[in-house]
Amino acid sequence: LSIVFENVIAIYIVAFISLLYLSLITVALCNLLLNISVDFFYILKILSISGFITITILILVAIFATIITYRKGLDPDNVTSPLMSNLGDLIGTILLASFILI
Repeated sequence: LSIVFENVIAIYIVAFISLLYLSLITVALCNLLLNISVDFFYILKILSISGFITITILILVAIFATIITYRKGLDPDNVTSPLMSNLGDLIGTILLASFILI
């Protein structure tokens, strides 16, 4: 259980660093290419909220999907990886679009 907890903490740390970096790139590209001034903290807030909700949902689904597939005698790698990829894209896109529109 402690290994799972350590991995979850690591996922959130990597996600925060990635979202910070993505926010910086977004602000820089808007300023340089589009000549549009955007607030860095506004972009970071939108990306962070949608990103952390997405990650939380995906972690819970991944844990349950791994347990269920293992109990059914299936290889969790063959089921969980495609499921997480598709759900991550779907949930992430929906949440990001929702928070942008709010």
